[in-house]
Amino acid sequence: TGGEVVNILDFGAQTFDPEDPNSPRFDNYEAFNKAIAYCKSVGARKLIFPKGKYYFCTKRMEIKGMTDFEIDAQGSELINGVVAQFMNFSGNTRFAFRNAVVDYDWEKDRIAELIQIKEKNGDYVELEFLSRDEVKLEDVPRILGINTGGIMVKDKETFGWALEDDMDISKEFNYTDLQKTGANTVSCTLTRENTYNTIEKGDLFLRNYYSYQGHTFLASDNKHFTIDNIKMYGGIGHGYSFSGHNEYYQIINCEIGLRPGYEIKHPISTATDGIHI
Repeated sequence: TGGEVVNILDFGAQTFDPEDPNSPRFDNYEAFNKAIAYCKSVGARKLIFPKGKYYFCTKRMEIKGMTDFEIDAQGSELINGVVAQFMNFSGNTRFAFRNAVVDYDWEKDRIAELIQIKEKNGDYVELEFLSRDEVKLEDVPRILGINTGGIMVKDKETFGWALEDDMDISKEFNYTDLQKTGANTVSCTLTRENTYNTIEKGDLFLRNYYSYQGHTFLASDNKHFTIDNIKMYGGIGHGYSFSGHNEYYQIINCEIGLRPGYEIKHPISTATDGIHI
C-alpha cells in the first residue's frame, strides 16, 4: 500500500520488434539500473514494464536491499543477450518479481541444437543439423567438438532423454573427410569405433554449448520473497539458483520449457538445473 508506481520507460528503456529488421535491440541495462536506484531512493512500491520486448546485453542486473517492493513486467519478454547471469536478487524483504517471459538471444548465440543421423554405412555418416536452416563447414568443428559441452542422446520418437540401461547418454564425434551434402547436412567418416558401432540411422542428439556460464535468476538472503508467473524459454545455466539464507520464499505459477513453435530451433530451456537450491 502507498508508494509510487514507477515506469521503466521514464528512464530511457526501449522495446524492440523481433519481426522488424530495422527495430534495434536497445540495451536496457542502464535504464533498469536507473529505475531501480530511483525506486530505492523514493521508497517506491512497484516498477512496471509496459508490455513489450526488452533487451539486455551488458552484464548481470542487481536488485538488492529493496523492501515492500515488486517488479511487474506485465507480460513483457525480457531477453538476455550476453553470456552472463541475468538478474540477482539479494537482501530483499517482502519482494516480488512477476509476470514476465524470459529468454536468451538465440539468434546471436545458440544454447543448444539438435543433430540427427540421416544416413549411416559403417563408419560413414551423414548428419543433419535440424535446428539450422543452413550449416557452414567452418561451424562444424565447434558443433561436434568434444570441448564445447555434451552431445547427448535423445529419444528420436519423443525428443525426450534416452536413458536406457544399455545406452550411453553421450557420444564423441571425432571425424575426417568432412563434406557438405546439403543446406543443413554434412557427411564425414567417424574415427571412434565406440561411436560408429553404437549409433544408427535416425538417432538424435542434443549439442549443449553451455553449463554454468550464466544462471538466469540468482537469489540469496531474501525474506518473504516471491517469484510469480514467470515463463522461462532459454538460459545458459540454472533457471533459478538459490543460495545463502533465504526465508519464506516461493516460486508460483511459473514454467520452464521450450518456446511453443520453436521446439526444434530452440531445443533446450535451461542449460542446467531448472531450479537449484
